Amino acid sequence: MNQNAPFDFLGYKLLKADIHREQDGGVELISIRVVQGILDEKTNIFSLDVTFSFKYLNNSPSHLFFRGAYRINQYDWYHSLNELQRINQFFQMLFPYIRTLAEQFTDDIRGWLIVPIIDLSQVNLQVGITFKPNPKN
Repeated sequence: MNQNAPFDFLGYKLLKADIHREQDGGVELISIRVVQGILDEKTNIFSLDVTFSFKYLNNSPSHLFFRGAYRINQYDWYHSLNELQRINQFFQMLFPYIRTLAEQFTDDIRGWLIVPIIDLSQVNLQVGITFKPNPKN
């Protein structure tokens, strides 16, 4: 691990997948929310729990639950961030893995869920964000 870096990304874990796509239908919504971010002072590990939800028309909502882990190397840096900055900083490293797994889990003959690259650095992810497609006229 690089002790000069403020933190090290240790990895992520998919904690649970609850996917529903029994009926045909396009994407109705995509939602992202950080459930919690907790620092274990004994191990210097910050854990970030994220729920990625999506729903296809004519189907029940689907959810992917993730945990990212980060070793904090510089406590001064960590404590200089407010909670929103801290969560967004760590989420940025986790989001590419969330996008990839969401696409892999939904890849079938009907096509997959394409999650766009989005700058969420100014979004309060504890409240969450939901995207809905514009209906065709």
